[in-house]
Amino acid sequence: MTILARERERLVAEVQSTSGFDDRTVSELFEIYQTYYTSAHPDIFCRDFFSKHHVILLRDHNGLVRGFSTIMSWCADTATGPVRFLFSGDTIIERAFWGTQALPLKLLEYAGTIKAADPVHQLYWLLITKGHRTYRLMSAFAHRFFPSRREDTPDDIQALMRLAGKRQFGGAYCEETGIVSLVDDRSALKAEYDSDRRKNPEASFFVLKNPHYRDGDELLCLCALEYDNLRAPARTQFLKGFYSGDTNIVMGMLTQGGPS
Repeated sequence: MTILARERERLVAEVQSTSGFDDRTVSELFEIYQTYYTSAHPDIFCRDFFSKHHVILLRDHNGLVRGFSTIMSWCADTATGPVRFLFSGDTIIERAFWGTQALPLKLLEYAGTIKAADPVHQLYWLLITKGHRTYRLMSAFAHRFFPSRREDTPDDIQALMRLAGKRQFGGAYCEETGIVSLVDDRSALKAEYDSDRRKNPEASFFVLKNPHYRDGDELLCLCALEYDNLRAPARTQFLKGFYSGDTNIVMGMLTQGGPS
């Protein structure tokens, strides 16, 4: 086993409330973020960070943060029943640790905890992504996700995407293309970190759906975080959160979901 492989194994993911962070700590996270994204602005990053309920932190064996993802949740009553959206915001992992599954596995465990605390609402993972690696996570952990190269987006899922897009992004979301173009945040993954996309059909599909991702456009995606839709490794992690997670960690968030 290489030294790098051992380091990857030592990454530990933890969930913390964003309310416990001060400006200095958020600035440290921004330093990681701006290493990989063009046109990153600290004020916009800080504002977005504190609009989220929680953050998943990745720490190495020395306790240093090596990656993170901000998350929030809200509910909606729809024609097909009550729905809860789990939304992923700014996400980055330092390049030396690319390939680690600590962050997505913690997200799945967290989702299981949310499902245990709120079994009534069907749970969906909502993300907007300006990079093919994040998009490809859905194919690694779920059987069905949208948009997908395998099938057209069903009408009911399309309706949920429109609902979430308008609620979260207003006029920045285009229903026809599924693209979110934020006026004040046009950060994009730096070219030197955008590689190997042509070797993967999922990555090629992402570029087809989001041709201007290098200009900061983001593709809105939706994936059901339910037992039957998850592949075996993801299902195991989801059940770990569902059966053994401390539901107290998310109860505050579930009351901050905003209007239905």
